Amino acid sequence: MKKIIVAGAGHGGLSAAINLARGGFDVTVFEKNKRAGLGWDWTDAFVPSALPRAGITALPDDDILEFRNAGFLPPSKKVMVNTDTGPNPTVKSVDRKILLAHLIKEAKSAGVKFEFSAEVNYALVKGNRIVGLNTAKGDVYADLVIDSAGIDSPVRRNLPEKFNIQNEIGDGERFFCYRAFYDVTSDEKSDPQYQIIFFHNNRCGMDWCITEGNHIDILIGSFSELSEDDIEEAVEDYLADFPQMTDKIVRGGQCAKIPLRRPLSKFITNGYAAIGDAVCMTEPLSGSGIVLSILAGKILADVCVASVEKKFDESELWKYQYRYMQEHGFSHFNPGVIKDYLSSLNAEDINFFVEEKILGAPELGNVGENTMEDMIQKLVLLKRPDLLPGIIKAATKLMIIPRVIKSMPSSYDVQKIREYMAMDKNLDW
Repeated sequence: MKKIIVAGAGHGGLSAAINLARGGFDVTVFEKNKRAGLGWDWTDAFVPSALPRAGITALPDDDILEFRNAGFLPPSKKVMVNTDTGPNPTVKSVDRKILLAHLIKEAKSAGVKFEFSAEVNYALVKGNRIVGLNTAKGDVYADLVIDSAGIDSPVRRNLPEKFNIQNEIGDGERFFCYRAFYDVTSDEKSDPQYQIIFFHNNRCGMDWCITEGNHIDILIGSFSELSEDDIEEAVEDYLADFPQMTDKIVRGGQCAKIPLRRPLSKFITNGYAAIGDAVCMTEPLSGSGIVLSILAGKILADVCVASVEKKFDESELWKYQYRYMQEHGFSHFNPGVIKDYLSSLNAEDINFFVEEKILGAPELGNVGENTMEDMIQKLVLLKRPDLLPGIIKAATKLMIIPRVIKSMPSSYDVQKIREYMAMDKNLDW
């Protein structure tokens, strides 16, 4: 029986583990945390149909929460870009701890084994192949290593250069956030509101504030590391803005790092396949990646099960990368460009874009070449030539994207893959 080990109990790794175990493989998950402490203590956007699509039992209806689109505020808070269209029939919300517990239970039922409190350090390499992992419990060998260890995966970061996989997620490609649910006074509860604030307190990043009946959900985010002063200053602002909010934290109070960029140009090699945040399988504007990771896990498992020789080399695993990119990954490219462009601006420029209606709901919801052309025309009419170089740069990158997509080979070809990776690099900001 072929042996597969998964580094990290992430959503994508667990999805792959469930389907691989059912496909007849010996699967073990190594997770650095204790079982009791697993998962961020908050809710996130989720599409319930993703679980059945990935061959996983659906969550009970009681565990599915409503999710609303947000209104966007510039730093001045003078104008709101309203994208809230009411309850979304497709996108819902889920408690991350409940979802992870559901996936772990299903994985155990499928025969997946777990090693908790077993930190992974680096990949074991023999020649041109990954053959296992060094863990806190010793060296473990396998036919395939699945890297589900997150944005700072020690497996990916320590891969030798010869495998041609990007080790580090760069500056501007990671989002640092603090999130907590604050209690409200019993006599001043309000109707649900959801707003996202760009460049709050002139910090390059975005916050959100979701007011609900019994709490206020605050996220404070930045493209550089957050200090305690950043968090304290933002919380004080929200306490002033929302009289019903208290300083008592009822959930969360944790800091996290989220990849905000298109997927890595290569995330497989002989004996190795990465998934989830280790690959940057998140939507670059929203940071949402749970559903994408779960669906990627099913794709990876399907490729492995369908393999005749089960060598798990690059030629076999390229089918996984190609399918993921075609079905999901390339949809991240346009939002990735607009994210890069917005994060290159300052607070004053963001105010100008929103208050002059250059950046509105259509631009935030459907980014493309025509969108950028319209924005360029508005800047010319408003006589802001100083803002043209950046937006022309973004428009140029949007024009390159179709060529990048077309350059990705459907079957394994070393030279064509190198050409695709070189084309992809042109999208770096």
